[in-house]
Amino acid sequence: MFVLPRCGANVQSNVENLWSENMRGLLRLWGVCTMSLKRLFVDLGAGLGGASEAFMKQDGWDVLRIDNSDLVQDVEGMIKLDYVTETADVIDAINRRFSLDEVVIWASPECKQWSNGFNSEKCTTRRNGDIFVPNFAQVKAIAEIVNTIKPKYFILENVMGGVEFLNPIFGKPSLIYRPWVFLGLVS
Repeated sequence: MFVLPRCGANVQSNVENLWSENMRGLLRLWGVCTMSLKRLFVDLGAGLGGASEAFMKQDGWDVLRIDNSDLVQDVEGMIKLDYVTETADVIDAINRRFSLDEVVIWASPECKQWSNGFNSEKCTTRRNGDIFVPNFAQVKAIAEIVNTIKPKYFILENVMGGVEFLNPIFGKPSLIYRPWVFLGLVS
C-alpha cells in the first residue's frame, strides 16, 4: 500500500510534490518488475492532471486524461469527454489504445455536493432539516467503466464527506490522508 509520509505544517503547500515524488519512486520500483508490459493510466475527471503527472513522466506508461471542462483542454494527454454522458465513448477510447497488460483507472468525481464544507449541498440540506440525497451520476458512470474495462488497479479519490455515500458502493477506504480518501481495488 502506498502511504504518504507524515509531514509538518507545510504539507499543504508541498502535497503535490510529495505525491509526485512518492509516485515516481513507486513507479521506478514497479517498473523493474514490469518492464515489458504495456500499461495504461486512465485519469477520469483529470482536471489539471495532478493524479497522472508522475505516470506521464515515467517510461512504459500511456496516459489517458479525460475531463469535460474547456478550462483544461490544453493539458497534455487530455481528451474532452464527459464520462457521465459519454461513457461508451470513454470505454471505446480506453479499448482503442492497444493490447494492454495492465490498466490503472483513477477516478476523481466531483466532491462539492457531499463535502463537509459549510456551503456544500449536503451540509446546507442537513442544516435545513432535510434529507440529503446525492447525485450518483458520476459514481454510476465510473462503476460502469470499471466493470467493463476490469482494470488491474482502480482508485477512487474523494473527500471524507463522501465516505458515507461511497462506502456502500466501493467498500471502506484503502487510505485516508488528511481530508482525502482513496477507495479502490486490485484485481
